[in-house]
Amino acid sequence: MNAIAPFAQFDGGRLIVEAWTKGIAPPPRELVWEWADHNVKLPKMSAAEGGDYDTGRTPYLREILTNLSPSSPVMSTILMKGSQIGASQAGLAFLLYVIAVAGGPALVVAPTIAMAELYSKSRLDPLIAECKEAAEKIPPNRGKNSGNTLRMKTFPGGMVRLTGANSANALKSMPVQWVLYEEPDEFKRDLEGQGNAIEMVRRRLTTYGRRAKEFANCTPGLKSQSLILPLFLTGDQREYTMPCPHCGKGTVFNKELFRHERGKPAGAHMVCMQEDCGKPIIEARDKEAMLNAGVWIPKIKDAPQNMPRSYYLPAFYSPVGWESWEAIALKIDQAEGNYENSKTVWNQIFGLPWTDTTDRPDPDEIHRRAIATSYRSRELPAEVLFLTAGVDVGGTHIEISIWGWGRDNRRYLIEHVRLPGKVTDPALWAEAEIVLQRGYLHPTGAVLKIRRVGVDRGKWPDIVVPWVRKQDPDWIVAVWGSRKIDAPLLKDARWILKTDDGQKHQTEFLYWMLGVGLLKLELYNNLNKPRAPGQADPGGVYLPNDVGMDYCTQLVSEEYVTVPGKGGVMKTSWERIGSTRAEALDCANYARAMAELVGWSHWTGADFDAAEATLRAEGEKLRREIARRQAARLARGDTRPVYPEDIVTDIAFPAGFARPEPEPAIEVPAPAPAPARAAPTPVAVAPPAAPSSIRIPRGLTNPPTPEGGIERPVEVGVPGRSPDQVDFRALMRGAGLGRSRSHDED
Repeated sequence: MNAIAPFAQFDGGRLIVEAWTKGIAPPPRELVWEWADHNVKLPKMSAAEGGDYDTGRTPYLREILTNLSPSSPVMSTILMKGSQIGASQAGLAFLLYVIAVAGGPALVVAPTIAMAELYSKSRLDPLIAECKEAAEKIPPNRGKNSGNTLRMKTFPGGMVRLTGANSANALKSMPVQWVLYEEPDEFKRDLEGQGNAIEMVRRRLTTYGRRAKEFANCTPGLKSQSLILPLFLTGDQREYTMPCPHCGKGTVFNKELFRHERGKPAGAHMVCMQEDCGKPIIEARDKEAMLNAGVWIPKIKDAPQNMPRSYYLPAFYSPVGWESWEAIALKIDQAEGNYENSKTVWNQIFGLPWTDTTDRPDPDEIHRRAIATSYRSRELPAEVLFLTAGVDVGGTHIEISIWGWGRDNRRYLIEHVRLPGKVTDPALWAEAEIVLQRGYLHPTGAVLKIRRVGVDRGKWPDIVVPWVRKQDPDWIVAVWGSRKIDAPLLKDARWILKTDDGQKHQTEFLYWMLGVGLLKLELYNNLNKPRAPGQADPGGVYLPNDVGMDYCTQLVSEEYVTVPGKGGVMKTSWERIGSTRAEALDCANYARAMAELVGWSHWTGADFDAAEATLRAEGEKLRREIARRQAARLARGDTRPVYPEDIVTDIAFPAGFARPEPEPAIEVPAPAPAPARAAPTPVAVAPPAAPSSIRIPRGLTNPPTPEGGIERPVEVGVPGRSPDQVDFRALMRGAGLGRSRSHDED
C-alpha cells in the first residue's frame, strides 16, 4: 500500500488522488504540432484547405507550435505576419491541444467581446466538433449553465474563456496558464486608464510562473498605434531562412527581394539575397522545396533564455496554391496611389505596420507642379475616364470641384467653381444645378457628364436634404464627413428627423458617412510623392495649369496632429491651419468618395479597358452624327460647320475658348438655261410633236434630302428648310429625264 492509497477510501478521494497525480506528473512530451497533425481536422467552411491538419503544408509553423508545447521552456511567442500563412489555424490547434491534452485555464483575447463570440462560434466550435479528443471533453451547449457557451468552454482539468480587449473586468477576473491574443493591433491602447489588454493579462500569468505561455498572433496595422511591433522588437526577431536553389546559401522571402514588372504579374519572382548570387527564384519550381528545408534564424544572436521569441512571416511564404506571387504582384499594382489598398498591401502582404505620411504637402510645390501640366481648366486629359463632383455648402456660397479619374489611381482636377449667394436662395441652387449639368469634351470626341455628385449636408441639412431629395439618387447624394479618424471610407446611413417634441424618427432618406480622415491621408500621401518629369505616376494628383495659388493652399489647409483627449490620453485628429479656407480640400474629398461609390479603386484592367472602349464608341457616335448633320447643311447650301455643342447641350469650354467666325452661307445659283438645239434634218418619218418647255421647279437649286423630299426635324441652331420642299425624283421622272445617279441612288 502506498502513502496516498487511504485517501481513495473516502467519497471524492479518487478525484483528489487523480488531481495530485496529474500535478506531479511531467508535462506531455508530445509537441502541439505532432498531436495536431494526427488529431485535428479542418472544416471546409473555415479553412483554405479542409481535411486533416498538416504542418507539412506550413512547415514554418512547427517551431512556433513547439514553443507552445508544455515541454518547451519558451514562455512568450510573438508572430507578426501577413495573411494566408495559416497562423490562425495554428492558434486554434494550440487551444484544442490545451483542451484534449494539457489542461489548465486558457484565455482567448479578441479585440472586442463581440469578436470573441464570433471567433468562438465560427472558428473554435466547428473545430472542436471535428476533433474527437476535444469534443468528448466539452459538454453539449444547453444554455448558460451547461459549461459550454460562446464565452466559456469547460472541460475536466481546465477551461477556455473567450473575451474582448475592451472589457477590463473580464481581463482581470482569473489567473491563466495559456493565453492567445488574436489581432492585438486592433486592441485599445489604453483600457480605462489601466494600460492595454496585453499588459493586464500578463499580470494574470504570473500565478503559473514559467509554466505559463502566451501567443500573440497579429497582422499589423498603423505603426503609430501598433502593439505587435513593440512586442516583436522585444523578442529575438527571427526570419525563416531557406537554402537558395542556385547557390545553396540562406535566403528569405520579403518585399525587398520581390521582383515583378508592372502590368505583368505572371512574371513575379524572388531573387536570392546573397550578393554573389541574386538569381531568380520561381514559385512553381522552387518554393515548396525551399519551405520544407527552411529554419528560423534570430537576428539577435546569443539572446537571453528568457527573451521572447518573435517571428516575422510575410505573405510571400504562403504555401503554393494559397496566395500566389502573381496575385500579390497584381495587388501591388492595383494599390499604387490608393491609400486603403496600399495600407492593405503593406499590412496583409508585407506583414509590416503602415506608416502614414502625415506631413503637410508644400502648397508652393503643388502650384509649381500645376503650372507644368499640359491642360487648362475645363479641358479633359485623355487619361480621364469618368467625372465626379464634390459640393461644399456654406452660408454665403456653394463651391463645386469636378475631378476626373483614370488608371493607376490617378486623378485630375477639371475645374473648381465658387458660386456666391445666400444658401437659402433657390436661385443659388438653380445655378449649382446648371454647373453640375455641364459636359466636358474628351479627346476621343465623346462628351463626359458628371457621373456622381456628393453634396455636403453637414451644417445645412434642412436645406440640403430637401434639394437632394428632388434629384436622381443615382446621380446626386448627400454626404457627411465622420469625425472618427479611422472611420470607413464609405458607410450608408439613414436621415434621423427630430420632431418638435424632441422625438427622433429614422426616415428612408439615404446619405453617406465618409471617412474623411482616410481620404485626407490618401490625398496627402499622393501629393507628397516625388513626381518624375513627363511621366504619369501611379496615384498622381494633377491640377490644371491655370489653377490659382489660393486653391493649392486650400487643398492642404489641414494638418494631422496629436492632441490630448479625455483623461489625458493622446489622440490624433485633423485640425485647420489658422484661418485658411478649406473648401477645396472638402470638395476634393467628397468627389473622391463619389469615385469610390462608382467602384473606381476596385476596377480591374478589364474594367478600365471597357471604360476606354465606351469612350471611343461614344466619340465615334458623335462624329457620325456631326458628319450627318454637316452633310444635311451642305445639301441646303449652308457651309457652316457643325460642332459638338450643336448636338450636346451644356458643354463647358476653357476660358477664352472661341470657335472661328462662320463664313456666310453660299447661295447656289440657278443653272443656266440649256442652249437651243438645231432643227433636225427632215426625214420621211414625220417628227414627233415638240415637247412643251420644261419649267425648273422651285427647289431644284437645293439638292433634295436622301429620303426623297421628306424633311428631317429642324436641327439645333440650323434653320429649317422651306415648307414647300418638293420631290425632285418625281419631277425628273415625270419630265422624262430618266434616272439621275447623283439624286436617285439610296
